[in-house]
Amino acid sequence: MCLDLGRGLENTCRRSAQAVRKVKKQQLVGRNLAALAPGDGGVILETPAHNERLAEIGLVRGEQVQILKVAPFGDPVILQVLDAPVIVRRADLAGVLVA
Repeated sequence: MCLDLGRGLENTCRRSAQAVRKVKKQQLVGRNLAALAPGDGGVILETPAHNERLAEIGLVRGEQVQILKVAPFGDPVILQVLDAPVIVRRADLAGVLVA
């Protein structure tokens, strides 16, 4: 908590509050699932609304996902979703964000 004791402290307090908001925003943004390496994963924060196939295979908000394997040239990707391996094109994963 900042007390208004002078102009310098007020500016410092404002800058620290902005830094905290920036960190919180970065935490909410997440990482792109297509950019992760094998062994990485997380909880899905956001998926593209127009891609129903992803929802059908279990890639929905709140679900745990992990990248198991990537093909030699980077496409396709094998994911672990709902205790089952799923093969997906990297282009389909472009709009999926994980935390």
